[in-house]
Amino acid sequence: QGRYAEAIAAFERSADFFTRRRWLDRFRALTMLMPSHYSYHEMALANIAFCHAQLRDAARAKAAYERVLRDYPNNELVRAALKLIEAVERDSANGDGSARH
Repeated sequence: QGRYAEAIAAFERSADFFTRRRWLDRFRALTMLMPSHYSYHEMALANIAFCHAQLRDAARAKAAYERVLRDYPNNELVRAALKLIEAVERDSANGDGSARH
């Protein structure tokens, strides 16, 4: 399973760091020369969810993606990932092994 469990721990530390230093994330374009559309905090939370998905832990991945959307409701990448998980869950509940869109 790669090193996803280790990555989750690292992303959790990153999310905590930027939770405590919101100002640093807000001014990242100036302080870190990073003009990304997504904040570091947002990216850390999304990466936690992605790692859970890679570990095939759909419940934790879904909960983590939902957390991102609570804090960052305009994140369309996370919204798409969550919809994919929900589609797979629906198909699994229906006994169909594939996700259709």
